[in-house]
Amino acid sequence: MSSKTGPQYILIASASKDFYGTRLVHPATGNNVWSFKGVEIQNAEPSVITPVGEKGEQLLVAIKDQPLMHLIGMCPKKRLHVKSILPKPVTALVTDQTGSFIFGALGNAVYTWAAATRELISVSEVQYLDITAIAVSPDNAYVVVGAQDGSISVNLRTDLIAQKLPGVAAPNLFHTYSVHSREVNGISITASREPRILSVDSANTAVIYSLASKAVLFRCSDDYALTSCCFSSNEGRFFLGNQVGAVTAISLTKRTLAREEHINTSEPNGPCLRYPNKHSAAVTRMDTSFDDATLVSADESGVYVIWNVSNASALHTGAIKAAILTARFVPAWESIFDQNFEPPKMETLPFHKQPTNTPIDLPMKRSVLPLEELKAKVNVDFKTYLARAVANYKATGDTVPPPVSGSAPTVNGTAYENQTSSAGPDIPLADHTALTDRIRELEAENTDLNARVIELHEIALSALITEDE
Repeated sequence: MSSKTGPQYILIASASKDFYGTRLVHPATGNNVWSFKGVEIQNAEPSVITPVGEKGEQLLVAIKDQPLMHLIGMCPKKRLHVKSILPKPVTALVTDQTGSFIFGALGNAVYTWAAATRELISVSEVQYLDITAIAVSPDNAYVVVGAQDGSISVNLRTDLIAQKLPGVAAPNLFHTYSVHSREVNGISITASREPRILSVDSANTAVIYSLASKAVLFRCSDDYALTSCCFSSNEGRFFLGNQVGAVTAISLTKRTLAREEHINTSEPNGPCLRYPNKHSAAVTRMDTSFDDATLVSADESGVYVIWNVSNASALHTGAIKAAILTARFVPAWESIFDQNFEPPKMETLPFHKQPTNTPIDLPMKRSVLPLEELKAKVNVDFKTYLARAVANYKATGDTVPPPVSGSAPTVNGTAYENQTSSAGPDIPLADHTALTDRIRELEAENTDLNARVIELHEIALSALITEDE
């Protein structure tokens, strides 16, 4: 779900009990390219719909005022439907950027499930009152939760996905702050190393909070309750939606904004720009495209608008017969658009209601090698590549491109796998430079692989560690 390359579409999902209330919309044309009938929810009214999985190719659907949640696969070749009964109704749902973990708000607690096995990893009471908004930072470091009393808690993702084994105390909150006087309606987080948290409430207030300095950077208020918000991908501006359907863009780069100031929305070249009136009800969801060129906004009446960010013009408008619960940009789902797509094997177990007391063995797509073994494998591949390059140069006078997965390179039609050179090759300067550049590329790839392995080890350790004091 974190892929920022390739085709993108807009996922529109509504609270409609009727069929075909969920669709994918092409942002350039505004046409529906796919729609979901939704017979699995059995004429119930959804309250939360969010994509889950590596690329968001399953939908999580929570039912309004009922402790029910459905996991529905989108692949037409192999349908997946898992119905689960939970302790309480779900008020908010979000997955991490890898699609591996699901964070659900039930009352004042965050329930953390493993997406692959549906096992309940932990239950963390992070608020005093019911949770109204939840978001995961783009770098997967934080899970930010807003509540009815206006308080916001910042949790480390590694703390929430760590099992609470018997005898191990629950971790303390990473940070909590109160800058709102009413319930929090929306949260958006930047992807920088010093994250900023944008939040809006029913008291007409929007706040940007710095997690690094633990201080409010910017506060503004509207004439009406603010109901949704989002940062642009480049973090140069943010968008606000209010209760009467107004959409506002505020630039953070045109000039330095005071911590609290009055901004004229009609100023032609000012930092604040009010978009044309296209909504007649409260704006429920907003999101920007991966390249920041397009904005989508949706409201309670079922209207969604696709905007051109550069000139604040409406490109396309559509409507559904119910309040829109989800409006977000997603990558093209291979399960729908690729005819050769083979769906992975999925467990059909329901979501657990009680945390497991045994260590969870999360399935992996491929085995992760220990760090030293990975280093040795990279070195072997590197030496093999050099041997192939030398042998090919001696045979043809040409260098070979970097090796790719598949069959081995050939010399005069003959594959060679383990050819080596006992004597130093006589390589021209240009070819030597190319080989040197390739060595540097492999060293950079090796460093990146090492960092990824270390990160995986840290996650595994955080999930299994026990106090040793």
